[in-house]
Amino acid sequence: MAEIQGQSEVQVPKVEAQNKVDTSNLTPEQQRVYERIESLKTLLDSTKAQEAFSRKGAQILGTRLSADPEVRTDPEAKPTIEMYNRYMARFNEAVQKGGDIKAELAKLESEVVSTTDKVEFQAGINEAGEKLKFDNENLKTLSSKEFLSLSPEERLQYVTQDNIDSDSVSSGYVTDITFSFDQDGDGNLNKELYMLTTAGQVLPKEIRQVTKDGQVYNRIGLTGEFYNGEKRLTIHDKTKVTLGEPMKAEELNKISEENIQKYNEFVEKNPEFKDEKYNFAINEAIEKGIEPKMFLKVLSRRIEEFEKQASFEKTDVEFISTEVTKVPGYEKTGLEATANSLRYLTPTTWKQSLGELGYDKASIDSYHESNKEDSKYYSSKLENFTPAEYSYPAERSESGTTLCSRTARLNLSKLGVDSPSTGGSARAAYENLNSPKDIFPPTNSDAKVADVYLDARSDKNRQYGHRVAAFKGENGQWFVLDPYYSMFGNTREPIPAEHYVRTVGDKQKVWGAHYYS
Repeated sequence: MAEIQGQSEVQVPKVEAQNKVDTSNLTPEQQRVYERIESLKTLLDSTKAQEAFSRKGAQILGTRLSADPEVRTDPEAKPTIEMYNRYMARFNEAVQKGGDIKAELAKLESEVVSTTDKVEFQAGINEAGEKLKFDNENLKTLSSKEFLSLSPEERLQYVTQDNIDSDSVSSGYVTDITFSFDQDGDGNLNKELYMLTTAGQVLPKEIRQVTKDGQVYNRIGLTGEFYNGEKRLTIHDKTKVTLGEPMKAEELNKISEENIQKYNEFVEKNPEFKDEKYNFAINEAIEKGIEPKMFLKVLSRRIEEFEKQASFEKTDVEFISTEVTKVPGYEKTGLEATANSLRYLTPTTWKQSLGELGYDKASIDSYHESNKEDSKYYSSKLENFTPAEYSYPAERSESGTTLCSRTARLNLSKLGVDSPSTGGSARAAYENLNSPKDIFPPTNSDAKVADVYLDARSDKNRQYGHRVAAFKGENGQWFVLDPYYSMFGNTREPIPAEHYVRTVGDKQKVWGAHYYS
């Protein structure tokens, strides 16, 4: 198997804002359009703020009214009901107005720019000062948390070629986009954004359908991920997609009204979550199509002190909600669907979580017994693996010392690598390969097998490192073979690389990987 030479590790500069606006490169006609677009975008921001404010007011009052159904017939409640109706009317008005503004933006731009010039003109607008907060250099090191701190409407322009913005997409003005995590083309990707950014995080809610490589993906929830059956739409550097026709304002309005009703019904049935501090998390779940109570349970496991104080950051909640939406069938309810999600999200406490969600012990034990060997999510739901793609048992010395480098060599040989690097430890094998710094999972489409190095789990042995083999499956997804990874019972099964890196990332920094085609 041929070795692949890779990219160097990215360095981390400080993120700073850009404020300079230069419109000198625009023609007079483009200048006029640019100024009008800026005016409409300012108005659109104001409209979105009104939409958010009215929605929150309707939710708060709706919660009070739903707490006691008889209150609706109480004459003293009439002012509250009237205020609730006013909030709903303002909310509907804001949604409709936002749709009208976007339609005007699309019409205005199409009047002076031909279809073939759309991307070029949009790039010109951005060069003229499209309020980009981060330049190409700073984008190299922008963390996922910093990225999620941007409003959803701001994100798309940072991960697409030519900085295509959300309004251009939600209006239908631009229908074909190419994702990019290397805006200046120097070959150094933003590793974290490349691995963690999803289509659902960056595409506006108006986009309900996306086509990639001839396959059509449909969105789950208002802001959830896109799926074709059980296959999620994944985006990488140079991924090209065609966007479906944006949903009209009246249709979005209907979905938003339904979500408000879902919120009110949920807090009525679960009064322990009526406290306003839970609003964001509940809304996040509803808008992504996640069952709220299950999501709140996941948050209580993943964010310390969540249930006691709800002391979390919104970026943490969105990060975890995105993790939920990566589980095929996450939008379904019932024991099996909930268990599949919890096994991925809270692997060490999923049975306890099911019990706390009200499922009886006999049903949980029955599910566990029928699913403990086939790893329903990790294997059969992703693809059928060959015997060569299961790990060798974990090698250990007579004294019980972990022999991870030896195990990795055995797995690499089984995957077709001739003469994998040797050494008395993972560190030694790593240095024998000239200490590769290539990111993992890789960006090189030719790579098929990886020799991956990272910190050891224990502080005592961290310097000696840990070594695992990895391979690319038939669907292009990468999997790790690490029989020492004991979170899921049968540790010889392939582990999705994205999940593996995310899970070990806090304690075990990935040093780099060496690739084979």
